[in-house]
Amino acid sequence: MDVASIFEERKTRILRAVSFERPDRVPVVLEYAGFAALVTDTPMAEFVSTPARATQTMIEGFRRVGGGDAINYGSFSPYGLSYSFGAKVRVPGIDLPPDEIWQVLESEVMTREDYDRILDIGWKAFFLGLHSLFLSLKQRHQIIFNYSGKFVFSTFDYRLAYGGSGKARHDSATIFHS
Repeated sequence: MDVASIFEERKTRILRAVSFERPDRVPVVLEYAGFAALVTDTPMAEFVSTPARATQTMIEGFRRVGGGDAINYGSFSPYGLSYSFGAKVRVPGIDLPPDEIWQVLESEVMTREDYDRILDIGWKAFFLGLHSLFLSLKQRHQIIFNYSGKFVFSTFDYRLAYGGSGKARHDSATIFHS
């Protein structure tokens, strides 16, 4: 079977399942970022070193495990967890020993006064500005300068972007792939 046919078969299987229709078999969608490093014998620090390395490892892990229809997300970066959890993240090989798994550090990051700021500038601007506080300078440099491929990480800082004007000049902090 050619690649296009395999893709269509797997896509149809997944779409039928999520539409509550009967697929030919139960689809298998792997959600396994750290497991991919384990199954491919990739040190965790190497796995999280760049989005490209994580992607390469996850694809190889998908092949080794076999029988899967899809991967839940195509790459992984522990820095993205700071968005999801609104928290700092310790990273293997930087803040932790190289074979440890990343750690989300839960702590209070908002104050009562922040609620008034949210009313003034909106949640999106507040959260993106708050995110710049989650990443240490060392982590920012790791993200930006440790990878020479096509991924670019942009960090938003509301204090600089707003310049006191209340109007954003930049509205995202995203990993892009060209």
